[in-house]
Amino acid sequence: MRNLFLLSFKNIFRYTRRTIITASAIAVGMMMYIILDGLLIGAEIESERNMIQYETSHAKIMTKQYAENRLFYDLEYGIQDPDYYIKELHDLGLDATARLLFTGELLFSSSIFEEDGSMEALITAYDPALDATVFDVLGTLTEGRLPLEGREEILLGAWLAEDTYSSVGSFLTILTRGKGGFYEVIDVEVVGIVDPPNPNVSRSLVMIPLDVAQHYLAMEEYATEIDLSIRTKSQQRALNQFQDTLTDSSLLVIPWNELAKDYVALADAKRGASSLILLLVAIIAAVGISNTTLMSVQQRLQEIGMMRALGTKKGMLIGMFMIEAGLIGAMGSLVGLLLGGGINFYFVHYGIDFSSMIRSIDIGYRIQSTLYSAWHPQSFLIAFLFGTLLCSLVAFVATLRSLSLSIPHSLRRNI
Repeated sequence: MRNLFLLSFKNIFRYTRRTIITASAIAVGMMMYIILDGLLIGAEIESERNMIQYETSHAKIMTKQYAENRLFYDLEYGIQDPDYYIKELHDLGLDATARLLFTGELLFSSSIFEEDGSMEALITAYDPALDATVFDVLGTLTEGRLPLEGREEILLGAWLAEDTYSSVGSFLTILTRGKGGFYEVIDVEVVGIVDPPNPNVSRSLVMIPLDVAQHYLAMEEYATEIDLSIRTKSQQRALNQFQDTLTDSSLLVIPWNELAKDYVALADAKRGASSLILLLVAIIAAVGISNTTLMSVQQRLQEIGMMRALGTKKGMLIGMFMIEAGLIGAMGSLVGLLLGGGINFYFVHYGIDFSSMIRSIDIGYRIQSTLYSAWHPQSFLIAFLFGTLLCSLVAFVATLRSLSLSIPHSLRRNI
């Protein structure tokens, strides 16, 4: 076995040109695999983080009736006295805040085009004192200040501010319906603009103080949801304890991934499409590997015939070519991993800026400007094994095919 391995190792350097071509094909394929896999995983990690920190929180508490039709934002099924439950949660070591979500029409005027405009909007009424303990939205303030309790003031997402021609000091009107179905008009001043790294939030965020919304909508002492931050295992245990002791059977605790079912389904679909792309990259690499390996075996038919004439067993010949091809595959894979890892290192720390594209289209991922890659050690192992084993497998098939020829035919073959 040792002699077989040494002979295979020597053959690698006997055919330097072929070795370089084969190894290069493997290196390019494995490099692309590492880069694409890292970027796709990075997109998922960043999207999940931005979804939780700026949209869903880790979990929400809602009434069953509201949760069943939560996309209608029906104010009739709010949580009464949310402060009572928030105090319970705080006593258990959990950060929590109340929010009241309602729909309305946002009316604005453009001094540039000298005309009025309107758009449907989802308005978030938030608690200025507690919201920052759960969400990171308020920490992305780029202009102005935060709204004050008791004042008709709002925050806008940066992209929504552009779409409504608004800036700090602008006045907007919210036309909505309160609890019971009555119409209400709220005139508000834009006092701050936030620019979170979540494009959906930047594109649509409207935030107003909770007490102001409760007053206008006849929702005093009511909220539509309580949002929770769960960052440690002890907090998860505390939440489980809260659920076990929850006496109000009309309330549900819903985790973020259930709240974001559409995104999770989209992410799964994108993961499938991404896997297909990675498979195509692997196939391209496999074609290059197969061609060069097959050519290698065909070019050495006379050598195979001579070794067979000298009494070399077929098993030894197959083993020699498989070891030789496997070594070339390992070398090429290793080079590909080094190149892919180097490029991935750059993307992990500096990313790819495609903010101009994200502004005009929604790609589904919650990434606003820069896509950062991520490290995925499993993909390095998969790439190395794939490149090595594929070369050995192709060599086995090619060698087996060559051994089907008679010895005289192999000796006469000159390709």
